[in-house]
Amino acid sequence: MSVDIQQWVEQLTRIRTELRATERGCLLIVATSDADLERDLAQVLAEAADGRVERYTFDPTYPSLAAHLRTLSPGPPRVVLALGLDDLPAESRLRALDYLNMEREALRRARRSVVLLIRPDTVRDLIHRAGDLWAWRSGVYEFLAPPDEVLRREALARLRLSLPAPLETLRRRYLDYIAAAYRWLDLRGLMQVRNLVRVPLARIYVPLAATVEEREPPFPPPEMVEERALPPEAMRRLREPVTRRVELAQALREHPRLVVLGDPGSGKSTFLKYLALAFAEGPEATRERLGLDEVRLPILIPLNEYALALREEPDLSPTDFLPRYFRRLGLPDLGPLLSRVLERGQAALLLDGLDEVASPEERRALAGMVRQLAAAYPRNRFIVTSRIAGYGAAPLGGDFATLTIAPFEQEDIRRFAHRWSLAYETAGREGEPPPPIVQRAEERAEDLIRAITGHPAIERLATNPLLLTILALIHYQGTRLPGQRVELYRLCVEALAETWNLARSLSERPIDLWLGERRLDEQRVVGLLAPVAFWMHEQRAGGLVERGELERRIAGVLRETEGKGPEEALHLARDFLALAREQLGLLVERGPDRFGFVHLTFQEYLAARHAAAMRDPFSLLKPHLHDPRWREVVLLTAGVLGRFSTEFATDFVRRVWRAGSEYEPLLHRDLLLALRILADDVPVERGLARELLGEAVRLLRTARYRKLREEVASRLGALGGGPYEVEAASLLLPALR
Repeated sequence: MSVDIQQWVEQLTRIRTELRATERGCLLIVATSDADLERDLAQVLAEAADGRVERYTFDPTYPSLAAHLRTLSPGPPRVVLALGLDDLPAESRLRALDYLNMEREALRRARRSVVLLIRPDTVRDLIHRAGDLWAWRSGVYEFLAPPDEVLRREALARLRLSLPAPLETLRRRYLDYIAAAYRWLDLRGLMQVRNLVRVPLARIYVPLAATVEEREPPFPPPEMVEERALPPEAMRRLREPVTRRVELAQALREHPRLVVLGDPGSGKSTFLKYLALAFAEGPEATRERLGLDEVRLPILIPLNEYALALREEPDLSPTDFLPRYFRRLGLPDLGPLLSRVLERGQAALLLDGLDEVASPEERRALAGMVRQLAAAYPRNRFIVTSRIAGYGAAPLGGDFATLTIAPFEQEDIRRFAHRWSLAYETAGREGEPPPPIVQRAEERAEDLIRAITGHPAIERLATNPLLLTILALIHYQGTRLPGQRVELYRLCVEALAETWNLARSLSERPIDLWLGERRLDEQRVVGLLAPVAFWMHEQRAGGLVERGELERRIAGVLRETEGKGPEEALHLARDFLALAREQLGLLVERGPDRFGFVHLTFQEYLAARHAAAMRDPFSLLKPHLHDPRWREVVLLTAGVLGRFSTEFATDFVRRVWRAGSEYEPLLHRDLLLALRILADDVPVERGLARELLGEAVRLLRTARYRKLREEVASRLGALGGGPYEVEAASLLLPALR
């Protein structure tokens, strides 16, 4: 009897695909012809499952597989290899079959993939004795070997030779993960738009530009020019840095080590995902999209995860952290693969969110770790992202080039609108779209562009990629575009609430989050999540919270605001989280039982909603007034108050201006912050607006420090196109004459 080795390889490939494809678990039945082959095949299956395997041998005294699964800790490994069913005594074997049949639902709820290794005769017993389990199976595979032992060993040896080498298996498993994680831009976390749930990232991505400051002295350089040879103004200009605008892809080609700074929603994280996807798809993609002719393994991690790990283990090295981080995501131990590519200089390390670490001390420690990693593996690429605010506390310096993402220009907005519209019109279609679809997409793109460029305030919002995406989503729902960020976020949360309401009727069981007849609208979502968002922003700088603690926080809100009892409140909080996870709303599960907001922007907005609802918002925020992490919360709080009442907003802005912060007579931070609030089009009484603008113009004329004058001029310039443009111009023009 000969063995078709190719058929064995094909079956193992299908098994490997099954084990990788499902996150909810599956049941694979693998039949082998004898005990020796079963032992050998178990080892081959473990290799095929990338090592994410835990073995279980049926216990004659209590042969319950479901009971064993309940003892396992959450998280990987997610594949259980069940052995020994055939070797049980007759009575225990029948009992094990009965348990398997009765506990089929428990196996399904365990969300683990089970490979049941049995012999062909037991297949018949499963069909007759455990029919319910048999109906749940995902696949049945037979590996029949010849009775001759020499031929059997030869067949297994040839099978192992035909399998990929372990490192190559790890590489393919990891690249599959990158493709699955970053290929699509998932819109469910923003808004529900008919059938448009996700679009290919590469199809709608608009290349980002950045500005970089360079000192490019003309000939002769300033140090060779005597002070008396040129007027002071000319000397000053010689010594000033030159700002240059570059495409980020060009900066990648020029600098192997980059720090990319940007405001919230400017596209920093999306840029890293785009890079990871291009590197993962191979040399052709990197040449076409990035202009780079190199092969690298992308390693993308959020730096706040490493910072949290350092709190537990202060001496934890980056190389020890990396495989641990990916194991928590359900991947096998990537340690050997990562060590190999780092040592050979074949990695692109994409490190996201240096600013999201809690304290300046931790940021400095983390920046030091990044510098050490770059020094230890100098041939690899390093790209680090951070918000502009907060980076100064822990700059990387050295040979890291620093760029700041530039706002979208009109041409970028137009390009996005056309790519977005085509993706919207072709959602769910394969191949080239027919001409009528392309024409309709062009028409809708031009309509979106007119809606954006026809209103200065909306056009200012559209320079931010995240806000531009939200604008497009709102526009495609037929809603008039708002001109203020707080109104944008309100519409987004409102749409999410509608998504959840729809989801309730489509779920397998009713999620009791309606509390009788009361629907889950925008007001209710904010009421539940705003206090949680404020607490997370204050206490969880990394942006993640464990499930149990989050459930208790939401339950506490329900008890305090709605008078629910402890048990009912906790039950409702658990249902709320279950629904949020399944539908990917504002809260998303970023790791096993670890939750965060879909984007930091929405955490900040909801924290602002909480602050604005308090009796004294200013006193609540005063300790954080000039903390870079709280800048957006302060600005959005003013915007929310402005939606309630001009009087409320006026009082808040006046108290910001008169806060008396440390070194205010020298730094004027309170005034600059008040002017920044005005630039957000927050409605305040005209008298206060004129006072602020008058003080700004006076400072512009009298301030001794050029940096301060530039800051004031920048704040005044940001008022253009807004409701205070006329007042600013009437005060500024006479001062400039």
